[in-house]
Formats: sequence, C-alpha cells, structure tokens
Amino acid sequence: MKTEKISVVLPVYNEEGCIKELLLEIEKSVNNPLELVVVDDGSTDRTLEILKNYKICNLQNTKKIVVLSRRFGHQHALMAGLSNTSKESELILVMDSDFQDDPHDILLLLAKIREGYDCVYAVRKSRKEGFLMNLLFNVFYKIHSKFSSYTIPRNAGSFSIFNRNVLEKILMFAENDIYFPGLRAYVGYRQTGVKLERKKRAYGRSRVGFTGLVDLSIIAFFGSSGLPMRMLFFLGLGIMVFCNVTIFILFILEILKVVRIPGFGTLLLMIGLSGIQIMFLGIMGEYVGELFRESKKRPRWLEKEIIVEGNSSAKK
Repeated sequence: MKTEKISVVLPVYNEEGCIKELLLEIEKSVNNPLELVVVDDGSTDRTLEILKNYKICNLQNTKKIVVLSRRFGHQHALMAGLSNTSKESELILVMDSDFQDDPHDILLLLAKIREGYDCVYAVRKSRKEGFLMNLLFNVFYKIHSKFSSYTIPRNAGSFSIFNRNVLEKILMFAENDIYFPGLRAYVGYRQTGVKLERKKRAYGRSRVGFTGLVDLSIIAFFGSSGLPMRMLFFLGLGIMVFCNVTIFILFILEILKVVRIPGFGTLLLMIGLSGIQIMFLGIMGEYVGELFRESKKRPRWLEKEIIVEGNSSAKK
C-alpha cells in the first residue's frame, strides 16, 4: 500500500494540558511519514514551550511550529497552517487540538480517501450541546442549504483529509472572514463524509463559545449568498401591501360604521415601516461591514517565527 506523506495541521491555543499527548497519539496512530504543522495562536500558557521541547518519535516525521504574533482566531490559524505545509506532502489532514477529534479515526479518513476521493471529512454522529444549540444548528443548515448556491455538509467540522489539489484551491481564497468547512465545500471535487463520534475536550473548555458560533454562522451565511439583499425588496413590498390593505379595510369598516379604532391604522403603518427599516439596516450593515473589512486588505495573520524540527529561525 502506498505510504503518502501527510501534513497534519493543528491550530492550538492554550492547550498545555494535552498537546504533547495528542502529538504522541497522532504519531502512534499513523504509519505514514508525517509533517506535524502546529500553529500557536498566541497561547499565554506553556503550550509553545511544550511544542518546542517535543521530540519526534519517528525519524521519518518532521515538526514545524508556526508561531503567530498574537491571537488571530482558530480559522485564521488553520489557514496559516495550511499555507505552511510542505509541497512534498500528498495529503493534508486538519484536526482540532483538544482530543475532540480522535487520532485513531485518522485511519478511517485515510482508508476512505484511498478509495479515490479528493476530500473526506468527519461527520458527527450526534451533537451533545443541548436542545437549544441543536435547534440553532438545524436552523442554520436548513437556511444555508436553501439560500446558498452550494451546500455545507451537515454536522461536518474541520476534521478532514484532502489531497494537494484541494489544498491549492482552498489557498486561493483571500477573504478575511473565514469559515473553513464552507471553503472546503465550495471548492467541490469528489468529497464524502465519514460518521464519527466526537469526543469531549480532554483539557480546558471550548474557546469558541456561543458568540463565536454565531459569528461563524453569520460569516458562512452572508459570505456565501447575496439572497438576503434581494429578499429585502420582497419583504418590504409584502409588509407595505399588508399594511395598506389592512388600513383600507379599517377605513371601509369605519365608513360603514361597523367598527372604529382611532389611530390604529396610523400606528400599524408606522410599526410596519419601522420594522422594514430596522431589518434593512441590519442586513445592509452585515454586508457593508464585510466590504469594509475586505477593503482594508490587512494580513489575515502575522507569523512571529517558524520553528522546524527544533531549529528556530526568525521569520518576522
């Protein structure tokens, strides 16, 4: 069986309690030559020190630590890791660094991609975030699937393996607002999912949280579809028609002396118009904000240094 070289991309932030054990498990689980590309996203604990002191178990493997100048966020750190993978690697694996993605499952993804797929991603068998979070996730996937020109696989996170062709296409994207599962789905090619059980965090708590998930959802939705802007016209038109028809009916009822509600028609019209304006400004604000961020063309991340196999070399 062909033993392709695999670049394993791991964004890390304050993972001193489990990062060493994770790297050991990855090396033990996979026999292929590995390039461990670990991106330190501005950790404030001993994570970077542990990474520097970590010794590769297998001589065929290499270690590359990309140290960012500050915390830029998980998605940007992930893209920084992808940008620093070796050109010799035929396959690229992306996973989280908190043991929620089981290193032993790498073999399942690897076996599937050897069937001829360009990309294989992990799909959660079940979500354990509670009723409200599950409801919000379901709403997000349904809305996105209906309004977007492409479909993001349901319950598929970052954990995935893909070939260099897919990597090169992903690296063509230069936007600041990044949602990696969306970019991966957008490039297309032959993709499939493998259902896996996602484990609990081995150390600490989630760095994303509810607010972070909301931000990612907004980026995924507004970054992939212009339909909300188009819907504003029809929404406004519908509300205006409803208000005008209601006012007309009330006017007729008042003339016929069936019912008389002083000021109700005016109040209804004002509420309708105010609702339209607020929604319009909110949706416009999302798009204007995205245009503003993209127009500045700031670097998506800044590398402080890159450490290869324990040999440090200042990069920036």
